[in-house]
Amino acid sequence: MKLSNTLLFPAQKKWFFFVLALVFIFFLQTLQNGFTNWDDAQQVTENPDIIKLSFQNIKIIFSSFYVGMYQPLATFCFAIIYSIAGLKPFAFHLFSAMLHTANIFLVYLLI
Repeated sequence: MKLSNTLLFPAQKKWFFFVLALVFIFFLQTLQNGFTNWDDAQQVTENPDIIKLSFQNIKIIFSSFYVGMYQPLATFCFAIIYSIAGLKPFAFHLFSAMLHTANIFLVYLLI
């Protein structure tokens, strides 16, 4: 998607990309972290539903609750990341950093 001048004025572009880069840099610090003991076991490391990315598991993901919440898109993303990188925390944290940076962009467009 190309940003046109209708979305950002020249002065705004500089600050917008500065904030976007700053957020990404702050989230990059998480790449060296491992999994936490809060809910990563239930959602990722001990979740049998994300191990195999199949139609049956996708049906299970979209009809199950994890940690008391219905969050099928998050669990589906965990399954995709697991199928690409296994249980490497780096991959999960990189996805999170990219997702949060994209959210900054979307909030800016919304505002």
